[in-house]
Amino acid sequence: MKLRLACKQCMFDQRSALQSPTAVLDTGIYEVICPLGHKSINIIQEQKFEILFQIGAHAIIDGYYREGVSSFAASLERTYEFFIKTLYFSKGKKEEFKGIWKSIGNSSERQLGAFILLFGLEFSTPVPGLNKKNVEFRNDVIHKGIIPTEKQAIEYGQAVLDCTRAIIEIAKKNFADAVQQTIVDNMQSMSEKIPQSASIVYSGLGAILSIATERNQPFPTLAEELENLRSEKGRAKAL
Repeated sequence: MKLRLACKQCMFDQRSALQSPTAVLDTGIYEVICPLGHKSINIIQEQKFEILFQIGAHAIIDGYYREGVSSFAASLERTYEFFIKTLYFSKGKKEEFKGIWKSIGNSSERQLGAFILLFGLEFSTPVPGLNKKNVEFRNDVIHKGIIPTEKQAIEYGQAVLDCTRAIIEIAKKNFADAVQQTIVDNMQSMSEKIPQSASIVYSGLGAILSIATERNQPFPTLAEELENLRSEKGRAKAL
């Protein structure tokens, strides 16, 4: 997946601001130097789970179904992290979260266990999660090298999408302020890595998963989202 980022000065001057496609970076921070020599820093506003899911969707469109599945799986794990962090923030325990996460951050099994226990403690509803078939499918792809078909990859992606949407909707409904605090904390963490004199642009991807966007239910299916994404990519190539 490539990003098309904007030059801040060109936007102010009402020129064409979009620059050449840029590879996705883990930091979420991008230095943009436009053809006119303007320099600016782009910060991507989406959360890690949103970006990973978008990478998975692009992989499906480009025919990389195994990579799509692995990105969807990683997205769900980062959704668990976002939920746990938000729950801690809702209790006023920001610093405590940092300490706890250090002890489980390198173990997906511990993270899943923490999510299940904390969700069960906080709510009386069933814990959103993948069924046994989807868990086994994910493990076969990730650990056994199984190469999935397009249909299998989309079905797994839909299961992850349903699970993630359920988790995020519950978080927004029950501790909306903490959700915003978590988003702001992430943005502040990135901003602190940038010189104060830098010209900063905050960019959004218009991602399939978007915690900041209110969308009417029923949500579009992953297949529908992929068709929309194909159309967008086609229009971008025509520019």
